[in-house]
Amino acid sequence: MNTEAANIEVFTERRVKTDAAFTTETLTTLAGTDRTISYFEHTIEDIDTGVMLNIMPTITEDKKYVILRIITYMDMLTKTDHDTAYGLMPTADGGAVEVSETYDLPSIQTSSVETRVCVPDRGTVLLGGLTMTAESEIEAGVPGLSKIPILGRLFSNRSTVKDKSILLILVKPTIVLKEESEEDAVASLRPF
Repeated sequence: MNTEAANIEVFTERRVKTDAAFTTETLTTLAGTDRTISYFEHTIEDIDTGVMLNIMPTITEDKKYVILRIITYMDMLTKTDHDTAYGLMPTADGGAVEVSETYDLPSIQTSSVETRVCVPDRGTVLLGGLTMTAESEIEAGVPGLSKIPILGRLFSNRSTVKDKSILLILVKPTIVLKEESEEDAVASLRPF
């Protein structure tokens, strides 16, 4: 419809642990004894990746052209680095043992196009492409054995994967006049 915007969104939502902080608390039980509890507090973030396309058409007075305002962008998770939080967990004998928790540091790449184009009725416009490249590290291994310090490297496999996405935007506006569509509908009802 003339001057009515249309939106298309295709997103994938990922929940990512983006921070960890070691916390120690002392609690008093019902019996009156103090207990020390240590744990990691996590920060969880929702990360949306995908494509958004917004188009607003304006039909010219002579009804031969459509002026399109097009906004599109693509978000892609390109790389995920890792960081580690450390803490000292108290032991029963009064000592402490070092514990650690790994969390993600994601990187998001955004590509966008915003333009106005004039296209003839039933013409097609190609708005270049949004190209995104990503590199991710994948780790696989034998459960249990791959987590053993130093020896775990013998039972695990790490590889780097390169990913490339190209988004081509083709828009073909078609002007549908109410009078013409009504005439076509009535004509199709008439016998030959």
